[in-house]
Amino acid sequence: MANNVSGRKCPNCGSALRYDPESSRLICDFCDSGFTIEEVDAADREQAQQVGSMNFTAGNEALQNLKAYVCSSCGAEVVADPQTVSLVCPYCGSNIVLSDKINGELCPDGIIPFAITPKALPQAVRNFYKGKKLLPRNFFSDASIGTVQGIYVPFWLYDSNPAGEMIFNGSKDRTYRDGDYVVTEHRNFELHRNVSMSFHDIPTDASERMEDALMDSLEPFDFSAMKAFNTDYLAGYVADRWDKNAKEMKARTDRRVYNSAVTIAMTNTTAGYSDVNLNHRSHLDMSNSTARFVLLPVYVFDIKWNNQAYSFAVNGQTGKVVGTLPEDKALKTRFFLKWWAIGAAVLMAVNWLLFLH
Repeated sequence: MANNVSGRKCPNCGSALRYDPESSRLICDFCDSGFTIEEVDAADREQAQQVGSMNFTAGNEALQNLKAYVCSSCGAEVVADPQTVSLVCPYCGSNIVLSDKINGELCPDGIIPFAITPKALPQAVRNFYKGKKLLPRNFFSDASIGTVQGIYVPFWLYDSNPAGEMIFNGSKDRTYRDGDYVVTEHRNFELHRNVSMSFHDIPTDASERMEDALMDSLEPFDFSAMKAFNTDYLAGYVADRWDKNAKEMKARTDRRVYNSAVTIAMTNTTAGYSDVNLNHRSHLDMSNSTARFVLLPVYVFDIKWNNQAYSFAVNGQTGKVVGTLPEDKALKTRFFLKWWAIGAAVLMAVNWLLFLH
């Protein structure tokens, strides 16, 4: 059975279109035309055909979990794994969407389009490592950004409504004078609090390929910018579908919600008490939750320096950069010694002033 792939073609010249975050338009790099999604849809209807629809034939069965497709634009065979739903033909540059992989329950409930363009990434990265005093001195001149890949990463967005009883142990101290004595009275309390909260749009990455901690670090996303899913937003980018279902990821999300609920309840209901901690008898019902499947924009790339590659990710909506940077060990040692010496000098000065008094 043929595998369905849809890709957008320029109504003027028939070349591949890509989605441009800066203008929110579909751009043809061949003839420099630009169109809104609605304009391309109208051109499709006028021509009474599915512009850019591509039929891909099944490929080498020996590839097991991989599927091979034949690009109808240039005839090249392209291989995609089960999670890939959008890619760029490496031979002709056509932007293609494997639409057979995003039907039914696999179709996203929403998408946040890329708002940051690749040309803005170098400045975002410079802002990220600006002021990092332990970077090697020649990092700024010698480092280079490798191939930038824009990926729509699959996420589950959870709404959760935890409810139950939280019990906190706390104490209060009261100091007063009794004749010639100063008395401190220490009292312990068990604080019972009925809790009911609502959390909305908690993102949890649904891709095995992406490191959870790295994806968490890219937050926050502005979910008010969420759009109804349209394959035209995928043009020019890679997109994955989820390979970790909502049920599998619920436990991880529940831990996050539980920890947040504890912090909120402790902050708002235990004022006036000290040494507050959570009692193990506390219980929250976490079963009342729902999830929806969305695609969020992320750039991934390496920064190459001194024959090593340092991995980075960028929030494609806000430009927030996360990643690791090299440290100059000699600079780190000198920096530590400098502040140790300053601290020691300040301490000596304070002791000397106290001695004079």
